[in-house]
Amino acid sequence: MNTKQNFRSTKNGHSWAYQRQGIAFPKDDLTVNERTERHKSNHPNDKNERKVKGVTWSKRTQRDKDLDEFHKNHIWTYTDRTMTKKWVFIGSEEE
Repeated sequence: MNTKQNFRSTKNGHSWAYQRQGIAFPKDDLTVNERTERHKSNHPNDKNERKVKGVTWSKRTQRDKDLDEFHKNHIWTYTDRTMTKKWVFIGSEEE
């Protein structure tokens, strides 16, 4: 038995279709409604709703609050004549 898959590309309209050589695939003669019903039966939990993709922001953590406090009390600025920049403490402890 030949386990190597032989594919040849055939130009079909504007898209490329790949057909396996030597094997005849049965053609599916279903209507669109029949195919839709078959798909629904294969995926019963599918609600047919688009999922929102992108970033999901979580609640603010203690780390976020500490970072905000740091930015209130510090500034990013030049510290000497060699153009070195550092975070410099500008705030004072509140009483």
